[in-house]
Amino acid sequence: MYFSKHIELILLGNEAEKAYFQKFFTKVHLCENNDLLLSKYELKKNSVIFLSLEEEIEKSIELRKKLKELNPNILVVLLVEEIVLSELLIFLPLQFSGILKKPFETEKVMEVLQKINNELPFMEEEVLTLKENYTFNKKSNILYKPNNEMTKLTKNETLLMQLLVKQQDFISSETLEHTIWEKDSEYQDCNRRLKHLIYTLRKKLPPKSILNSYKLGYKLLKI
Repeated sequence: MYFSKHIELILLGNEAEKAYFQKFFTKVHLCENNDLLLSKYELKKNSVIFLSLEEEIEKSIELRKKLKELNPNILVVLLVEEIVLSELLIFLPLQFSGILKKPFETEKVMEVLQKINNELPFMEEEVLTLKENYTFNKKSNILYKPNNEMTKLTKNETLLMQLLVKQQDFISSETLEHTIWEKDSEYQDCNRRLKHLIYTLRKKLPPKSILNSYKLGYKLLKI
């Protein structure tokens, strides 16, 4: 494998291309069409995407736009039979991590893989994977279910998620109360309000996603 960490590839291509890229990635998921690729990405949001350019260029453009909507920082590489300038001018604004011409040249592939390796931290920092393939976009503060359905969070639920996401270990009830309710917490006990907020957020997350300890506070389980 090329990467030092667990990196999976979702490939819109063929079996020969899957076999070729298998040596670089932890796992390669082969998809035969755009719908299958989107479905696979919903389950594997931290994956890299390789797209074979279709004869109908509009379909490839539409797919790239949909992927960008799901995650602006997603890493996508375009696989082409020929490099045609007029086509490249159409795709450039859609932000690709690289373009590889078939048959693949090892030197060019390694250059693209190095670029992906440099960009991975930006992709991983934005999307946090939770239990049961739920995800939370830390930039947009949107919670997604496994089917990519957005879950609405209230203002305080969003703030609570932000605090839990930033903290690697447990965060105390006092810190949560003071941060969420600020001045209110200085002259009244907000513990009951916090418990209710934890309760409502838990209902929107997979079971047992938020751990609590009497002495330590609360912690969000992340993958």
